[in-house]
Amino acid sequence: MDIFIHEGGRTIDWAQGINDGTDPRICVGLSGPVGGGLMQADRVLMASDETGFPAAARILEGLPVKATGGVFLEAKHRTDCRYPIDALKGVKITWLARERSEDFLASALQALPQHTESKIWLAGEREDARILRDAAKASGRVKEDLRISGFWRR
Repeated sequence: MDIFIHEGGRTIDWAQGINDGTDPRICVGLSGPVGGGLMQADRVLMASDETGFPAAARILEGLPVKATGGVFLEAKHRTDCRYPIDALKGVKITWLARERSEDFLASALQALPQHTESKIWLAGEREDARILRDAAKASGRVKEDLRISGFWRR
């Protein structure tokens, strides 16, 4: 299980409280994927900060071979985070560096007009999720084509 450690959130508090596993009272239950299962699409626009990297990797692994699209991934130092994410030939991953003020939300908003046929996925901070969801709906996207989740709050 991958958990990105950042400030705030029940999962983070739980993960930071885990010991070395020798306590017999620790029990972990997993379920998923939640939210209606994995996104299935031939065209995608995806954006995420580190909190969504595990989900993004899983979605990309499950896309059809002919899928196309763009993915914006923001980490503190770009690919230095070393999270293993691969994409199909037709899906371009753009790594962004937060330390250089590169922003996955701004990149996704800028790309939105070129992705009229794409399913849209975002994982990150809640306000960022709301902004992209509102922009996608304002541009005529239907709810069924949106998988936009706020994983944490500033």
